[in-house]
Amino acid sequence: MSFRKRLTIIILNGITAISAIVGIILCCTSVGGFMTGPRVFLFFTIQSNSWIGILCLVDLIFKLFNKKTNRLYLIFKEVFTVAITLTGAVYVFVLAPTFFATAWELSLVLTHVVVPFGAIVSYFLDRDRKLFKKCDFLYAAIPPLYYLIFVIIGWFVPFDYTGSGVNFPYFFMNFGSPVGIFGFDFTSGNEYFMGSFYWIIVLLFFVLGISLLYLRVGKKKEN
Repeated sequence: MSFRKRLTIIILNGITAISAIVGIILCCTSVGGFMTGPRVFLFFTIQSNSWIGILCLVDLIFKLFNKKTNRLYLIFKEVFTVAITLTGAVYVFVLAPTFFATAWELSLVLTHVVVPFGAIVSYFLDRDRKLFKKCDFLYAAIPPLYYLIFVIIGWFVPFDYTGSGVNFPYFFMNFGSPVGIFGFDFTSGNEYFMGSFYWIIVLLFFVLGISLLYLRVGKKKEN
């Protein structure tokens, strides 16, 4: 890897890590609105920002000292990059349209737009994918499946995600919504037109599709 490319990745990783840290702090110290206060770590957004932030700092150190990475590290990078991609995509295309004016507050932009963008660009600039195997894209399903189990536990405990007794983090994980888990209602005129089960299936296929795409595009560029 050339010095210029290594320097670019170092700078990009630094910006991404700082954006994640600042975004998380702003969310933790904000009052009112979506995903604020000390409960923010119950949300997939903050968890995925924490994962990718730590990974970017580790990657920055590796690049500073020009250290080679191994297969396990590359799998972690793939998994956490896909996880933060899911965070960005769900927010921009699913959640933000329901928040209107508050959707683009600095804390939300940093954690849902800037960090995902920086992580994805860094991922594709660093194209060391020779150690990947064909089925490694499946590992990307681990974070969303873990979070699903986390949310199910939180539903029954229950966790309080907002401080006002709401026991689900996102509307599509509201198992007690008007359409429930398996229902449909395309006449409702609101976000509850499809049950949680179908949202989970769609998001899982999205994650696996993105993971496979990232690996294949990266390998194609290597050749």
